[in-house]
Amino acid sequence: WCTVHQHFRPADITSKLPKERSTAAPAPPAPTIHHAHYPLDIFSTEDRRQGWEFFVPALRVIRDKLAISYDVVGATFMAAGISTPKLLGFLIGVFITHDNVDFGTVAGSAVFNVSFVIGLCALFSRQVLHLSWWPLLRNVSFYIFDLIVLIIFFLDNVIMWWENMMLVACYTLCHFHEKSRKFFVIAFLGSVVWFCIISYFTVWWGHQVAETISISNEIMGLTILAPGACIPYVIVARKGLGDMAVSSSVGSNIFDVTVSLPLPWLLRSLIHGLAPAAVSSIGLFCAAMLLFFILIFFIISIVCCKWKMNKVLGFTMIMLYFTFVVLSVMLHYQIIGPFNMPNKCKGLLSCTLTSCL
Repeated sequence: WCTVHQHFRPADITSKLPKERSTAAPAPPAPTIHHAHYPLDIFSTEDRRQGWEFFVPALRVIRDKLAISYDVVGATFMAAGISTPKLLGFLIGVFITHDNVDFGTVAGSAVFNVSFVIGLCALFSRQVLHLSWWPLLRNVSFYIFDLIVLIIFFLDNVIMWWENMMLVACYTLCHFHEKSRKFFVIAFLGSVVWFCIISYFTVWWGHQVAETISISNEIMGLTILAPGACIPYVIVARKGLGDMAVSSSVGSNIFDVTVSLPLPWLLRSLIHGLAPAAVSSIGLFCAAMLLFFILIFFIISIVCCKWKMNKVLGFTMIMLYFTFVVLSVMLHYQIIGPFNMPNKCKGLLSCTLTSCL
């Protein structure tokens, strides 16, 4: 005890102690890291450890400068910043790979953000976080409204240019004429750029690993790549900003429905003479019902926990997500359910890979 106590004393006190009383063992040698086996990193170890210090402080400055609450910052700026890689993914799908988007993409994203992300935030927060009822009610209400509009537009398997404009118009940000604190805009945009770059390499390398060990990309996304998408939310929750974490989680879903999906379609329509974009309504009913059930269960769980993000809420939401994963995998491989089921529920799992990233 004496040795440990001396170790943590201020320098001016420990310097006066007799040297013969010090029995501290020499510090163990640092582990050897063989850098020669890997390409050199442009950032030092300390840079990588402190990299997250840019995104969250930039959000704080935005909040102070615009005089808005943390839940509004989470539902708008943080949600848009984290969802930007997904927007780029949809742009690639529309203009390069010409993928046909179905409603399962939206459902998988919402289930992941509402259950797994919020569950991890509750589990890894340093203390019990108290939530406000108004931000949650506001964000969920807007999200349900946007979902209903999107479902109506999906019914005819095409999205017209004016429908895309209506969806984009649902997502609005107020403009404030205030001076910006030095460098906070660069810090925020720089963080978004790094989100995009890291997400690209994550998807690429995840695909290579899945191909090497002979598993589908969907399973790789659900089991291994999914937790990486939660890191920004967990950091915010550990800083005690529960409303921001929850609002950004729901706000990411709103951003996906009103910006990430319709904006690439709108650009494509403008380039091709206002031609409608083809979409798929396969699995629409099953995905919509599952999504609304998850949202209702999420709200009931928070009410039962008395508007607190505690460990009980965290375990509940994590179990809800893994239940969804197990059922999706079993449906995907036709372990359960009739084999002619694909027209209603097929695609939920295959689209969750996009949602996890």
